[in-house]
Amino acid sequence: VAALRREKFSCDSVILASIGRPQKIESVPFMNVLARILHANANAIFLWFGPEELSPVRQMMRERGISDRCLFQGWVDGKRYAQLIDVHLDSFPYAMGLSMHETMSAGTASVWMETREGEAVGISSDVQSLLLGESGTKADQETARAIFRHPETGENLALLARSEDEYVAYVQRLIDDEAFRVAVGTAGQRFMQRFMHDPRIAAAALSKHVLDVIAACRSNLQDEIPFENRAHP
Repeated sequence: VAALRREKFSCDSVILASIGRPQKIESVPFMNVLARILHANANAIFLWFGPEELSPVRQMMRERGISDRCLFQGWVDGKRYAQLIDVHLDSFPYAMGLSMHETMSAGTASVWMETREGEAVGISSDVQSLLLGESGTKADQETARAIFRHPETGENLALLARSEDEYVAYVQRLIDDEAFRVAVGTAGQRFMQRFMHDPRIAAAALSKHVLDVIAACRSNLQDEIPFENRAHP
């Protein structure tokens, strides 16, 4: 990974990336935020990926004057690039999936955006549900809160933005403060090791999701059956 970084990128560059399908970043709000970040940081570059460049995405970059610093990498080994980059920018409104697991597992700092769409597939929803006490045991919730609490300052290390301004501010802090960047990355890595790498936990989460879908379908079907034809206790 170190050799790849030296070979392909300037040693003083801050490497931002969204690892995943290019369709995820074909988003006006995301592209506006990316432009704000790159215009404010002359040493930052953005990597994007996929089997081929999407013309609409490249056009959006040109329109915002950032195309020359958005480097298309093609189809790559996600785990390797997860270790190579400095900050992973989760896409929005549709969040990244497996790649976010890989970047967090690699100890790379990540920034998320709170969206309705992201609640369905984003790793941020797993983090937030524990931090807010909406899932897991009390012990799990306390463990998650401890993981995402800065050991020295007590700062929050789960960077879930609720606005574009907050997203930009989080990314800027990570660019400016390497120690904070390491703390955020380490917290994410610890969370993955504790909660997401255990197949029993993943199986329980998947099972709950399937059961919730079944319950919702049953409820919808029941609503469609005329009252006189329903089975009653």
